Amino acid sequence: MEALHAEKADAAIKMFEAYFDKSKKRPVAYSLVVSSNSGKTLKFNFFDFGNSRWGMWCNKECEPSSWPFMLLDMAKSPN
Repeated sequence: MEALHAEKADAAIKMFEAYFDKSKKRPVAYSLVVSSNSGKTLKFNFFDFGNSRWGMWCNKECEPSSWPFMLLDMAKSPN
């Protein structure tokens, strides 16, 4: 997993905000590329807002057709 900075972080956050209202708090952005044994790869961007974490599955490139999702901590009960 790689922390995104500068233009890469700005682009990832802008794509995420295409689905949701812009947050008052700027998230920390990360990128993760995983590969299967067959050589197929998937790219994910993750966004840490401190009190919530989100991800975005990307097609070949992160674009408006990418799919955002929420990360849940199943070990912690919701308030």
